[in-house]
Amino acid sequence: MQFILLAYEKAQENLCFFYFMKIVLLIVKKSDNNNLMKTYKQYNQILTKCIEFLKTNQNVKNDPLVLEILLYIIDMINFLIKFHLLHEKLNDNDVVSNLIEMLAIHDNAFIMKSLTSTLLESSKITVFYPDLLSDHSLHIFINKMLNYQGEP
Repeated sequence: MQFILLAYEKAQENLCFFYFMKIVLLIVKKSDNNNLMKTYKQYNQILTKCIEFLKTNQNVKNDPLVLEILLYIIDMINFLIKFHLLHEKLNDNDVVSNLIEMLAIHDNAFIMKSLTSTLLESSKITVFYPDLLSDHSLHIFINKMLNYQGEP
């Protein structure tokens, strides 16, 4: 894991982060994430880098590479939300709030589908209720449903 983190930190390019995310997704989906969180401090650093990238690029709408990376990050969050040791990290970093803000901004069908799937998954966990049930969030959800122009 240390190698993955160092490789990205040296390059600092979106293409490098794209491959970084592919590797991270493989690790996340094939491992016990609660155990990784307890055992490896680099795992926590990797998750932090992913969350930072999400927050920095959540408003990007027309860069295909960044959109693909955002899809990977959203997919990773959707998977990680199921692990109880990661709830606190995701909640402390306002990840669900960021996803809700992204839903308000984006019209890309793939991003919207991924976001709604992840937000639906997060709705099963009480720690995320304040973010999901705030007036601002509910306004975004209703506005998005009323103004949706894509396929049903």
